[in-house]
Amino acid sequence: MASVSLPGYIAFQQFTDSHNQEAPSTGTLVHKSLTAKQHDLEFSDIPHTVVEILPRKRSHQSVFILNVYCAPRARADDFNLLFQKTTSLSRGAKLLILGDFNARHPDWGYLQANKRGKKLWQLGQDLRLTLLNDLQQSPTRIGNSVCRDTSPDLTYCKNIAQARWENTCQLAGSDHYIIAIQVQTSAGKRVHNALAQITEWPKFRDIRESEAPERITNLKEWTASLNDHVRRTTRESKAAEETPATDSRLLHMWDAHASLLRRWQKQRYNKNCVAAYRPSLKKLSDTVPTSPANNGPAVQRTQRTARQQEDVAPVTPLTGSRRLENSRTAQT
Repeated sequence: MASVSLPGYIAFQQFTDSHNQEAPSTGTLVHKSLTAKQHDLEFSDIPHTVVEILPRKRSHQSVFILNVYCAPRARADDFNLLFQKTTSLSRGAKLLILGDFNARHPDWGYLQANKRGKKLWQLGQDLRLTLLNDLQQSPTRIGNSVCRDTSPDLTYCKNIAQARWENTCQLAGSDHYIIAIQVQTSAGKRVHNALAQITEWPKFRDIRESEAPERITNLKEWTASLNDHVRRTTRESKAAEETPATDSRLLHMWDAHASLLRRWQKQRYNKNCVAAYRPSLKKLSDTVPTSPANNGPAVQRTQRTARQQEDVAPVTPLTGSRRLENSRTAQT
């Protein structure tokens, strides 16, 4: 894992290797408008990051966030001491415990429970933690042609009356979906959502090519037609978390990615379909620019995998007479 950074956010990270300050094990990003500090629990067996978000008013409580990562083959998989230290540190304040635990248990979607999952389930019961994962939504990690979809990402809360867990089903270069968690920290005034205007620029250009005059003879008429075409290709929506104000090109790319992903999930075990979708997925991935700052190990692995897939000869689906001809050849 490379050192994480994002404009407008402060990174709180834990480094398991004190000699390598460029490879943190866990990290939490906090917006610069919030005041936060990191706590050291002096517990290095399991990679974690503890961040306290301080309240804006003294009458309000802090929010503690414990971010955990436990590798699938890690030997240290007892979260008892880590959770105990975190709950003692929070002292009854709002607490979120989340991360990639890689623990199996039927309560969060697995068919069977392993040793780590049984320990984690019992620990959640003993500490009276509330599991926020919604089993009715999609699993948190997407599988492949040999591995089913799983839910290694868990979210617990304590001393929180209202919390919302949502799987956005959006991937950002990882096989784990982005999870959105909303927590009400205080009873505030309800803010009316503003309207976001989203213009479909490809549609706007098509209309301009077909209806715009070749020459500008009257500047006032030309400006009026331009504004009219903008209004015809612009839609309004409430600028809330569910419908953020996003560029139309990015929305189109999201829709295209989601469509290809749905088609792949239906035919993930069909080798012919995987070979057919590979060029489209590569073309879509190439359209997303990556800056040198984001060219980390994950991006390099993705590019290396894409180059390997280019060397694989495409598989042509056998249909009709070709399938019959091949079967006869095999018999002879």
